[in-house]
Amino acid sequence: HYGRHLGNYISGHLATAADQFLFVEWDEATTPGIAAPGYAIVDGHVTVPDSPGFGLALDEERFANAVVNGGFRVS
Repeated sequence: HYGRHLGNYISGHLATAADQFLFVEWDEATTPGIAAPGYAIVDGHVTVPDSPGFGLALDEERFANAVVNGGFRVS
């Protein structure tokens, strides 16, 4: 997949929009400050939430503190 830690969610949503999508690679990875409620893998099938965007929930306080206290850094 592409997109590093977000690739799971992007690929999952794109798969729901494509006819006859065969498979998607899924890595069990987590990112501090990003929650993925509504995603599940059951019997080899990925379910994705129908919320806006990719259905991810950001810990806004965590990200706001990172910007205020140290500037914005990507590592």
